[in-house]
Amino acid sequence: PHRDLHSFPTRRSSDLSEIGIVYKNQGQYDSAIFYSEKALDYSRLLDDSSWTAVCYANLGTVYLKKGYFSLAQNNYLTALKTFEALDQKRRMGACYLNVGKIYAGQKDFAWALNYYSLALKNAKQTGNKMNEADCYLSMGEIWLHRKQAETARTYLDSALLTLNESGY
Repeated sequence: PHRDLHSFPTRRSSDLSEIGIVYKNQGQYDSAIFYSEKALDYSRLLDDSSWTAVCYANLGTVYLKKGYFSLAQNNYLTALKTFEALDQKRRMGACYLNVGKIYAGQKDFAWALNYYSLALKNAKQTGNKMNEADCYLSMGEIWLHRKQAETARTYLDSALLTLNESGY
């Protein structure tokens, strides 16, 4: 019985997080935010900074989907600090990529390229081909916005090559 009581916040946070993800995937972002914030609240009761950072990142994703760039960025950067401190490379890469998308959405292409470059380096180090292709594609789109077609083509070709090599 004592184990069940001790694990309650862990299970509760995890369950609420999963419900939030389901709502996010259904496009019901307000419900996703509600459940993701509750998951974050329960995560703070735990002595698990990694899980709390995951909750911040999940909330960042919902805010990004809604177009709330500042809230998304704050959540991703909070998560990123923890992931970097714990050297959780794959999670760091996802945060770098999403922060890049935020800057791109705000038309701040210099900062977007900076974060995409961090994400690309990370994706290559971790062997994450989907993030690698996403980085190349996102960087190519920025170079198209900047009217640099040849540079854009290089990145877009790299995205295609990476997807083909990985079987996606």
